[in-house]
Amino acid sequence: MTTLSTLVVSTYLDHSPEPDFTTVVMSFGGSAMPGNIPGNMSGNMPGNMSDCDSSSPSVGPGSVCVERKGFIDAHEAFTFKLVVEFILQVIILSFGISSNVVNLVVFARMRLEDSVTIVFFALSISDLGFLTFFLLMRMFSIMSQAFRLGPTVSMETIAYLLVWYSYMFLDISIITTVFTAVEKCCCVAIPLMFKNVFTRSRTLIILVCIYVMMFVYYIPTFTSHGLKMTFDPARNRSKYVYSYVAHRLIVFNIFRMFNRVVLPFVAQVIVLFCMVVMTVKLQQATRKRKEMTSERDADVTERSTNSRKVNKSKSSADANKLGGKEMRVVQAVNLVAAIFVACNLPEIVMTFCNYFFPEFNDFRQYKYLNRVCSSLQELMVVGNAAVNIFVYFNYNSKYRVEFLLTFRQFFCQRRTRE
Repeated sequence: MTTLSTLVVSTYLDHSPEPDFTTVVMSFGGSAMPGNIPGNMSGNMPGNMSDCDSSSPSVGPGSVCVERKGFIDAHEAFTFKLVVEFILQVIILSFGISSNVVNLVVFARMRLEDSVTIVFFALSISDLGFLTFFLLMRMFSIMSQAFRLGPTVSMETIAYLLVWYSYMFLDISIITTVFTAVEKCCCVAIPLMFKNVFTRSRTLIILVCIYVMMFVYYIPTFTSHGLKMTFDPARNRSKYVYSYVAHRLIVFNIFRMFNRVVLPFVAQVIVLFCMVVMTVKLQQATRKRKEMTSERDADVTERSTNSRKVNKSKSSADANKLGGKEMRVVQAVNLVAAIFVACNLPEIVMTFCNYFFPEFNDFRQYKYLNRVCSSLQELMVVGNAAVNIFVYFNYNSKYRVEFLLTFRQFFCQRRTRE
């Protein structure tokens, strides 16, 4: 994602006494990494830096030259990012926040009776946190770019700081998705061994540990930079500026490598493997159901005769057989995992492209194509956190009943008040 990439340079340029531009550029990797140079704010950089390299002719002091690099020119990239980031993303973010609030209300009314419901409840919390902070970041970015607000504090700086909190909740969502995929995969593939392992209480403890560990992990990042009050003699007023500690680059590099490279890739492999296992088991369960249905249609005499033989192996077969309710749960988890894999894949592809194709970068030949792809990748990540409500509604009968009941009560109360 380049939102963080986009904001870091403007923050350094606006608030560092003597910003070392080369240090900021070279200290981070490709454009999909946090801390990189421009995305949507690159047009605000001084001089020709945002859109021209050293070989490009300058139109004049402080000018920005428009050129075509890598199939897309600056105006096309700007228009595309404007539509995607400030219109489509805001719409999906607003819907996602509303849908996750509904998820929390419905799951709470279901009393969190089983481990799967608890996992989906925890996933809704992390998705809500990610979408909320991401929307706030986008709003501050819009205020900074469109309305030029912020005489006391830079809106871009606030947006930059908020992105780190959205990343924390995003990583919690990733780990929670991996956990629910592994849990259901184990229970489906080896039911005799894991049937009583993932109990409700153990699942709750694991999820609480995930939240606490991720928050502790992010403490060095949160404390390595922030806002401080300083006096601006040019305007004769105090204002908040971006401040940071000396070891911030070490912290950011660790974050970049683990959270935006290792974690997404490992999660993708694990979830994809679990998806394959669950898909195979679902197909086997479907075939068994068809066989059982065809047996019921056979002659009554044959069924009564064969029932004695079937009953002998029934106890062992039931352990590996998925019931109707269990099949729907596996289908829901499998679909959530499939959405995660599809939406997480662009980030992994862009990460590898930045490492193996250096020209696919914000400052090189395919910089505009990089920015367009980054906007689409952000849209996929935001969509992943917003669409789970459709999975829950279609594959969870209890959720569907509670969802409809909640809305009926809500509208009935409104009519009564009116």
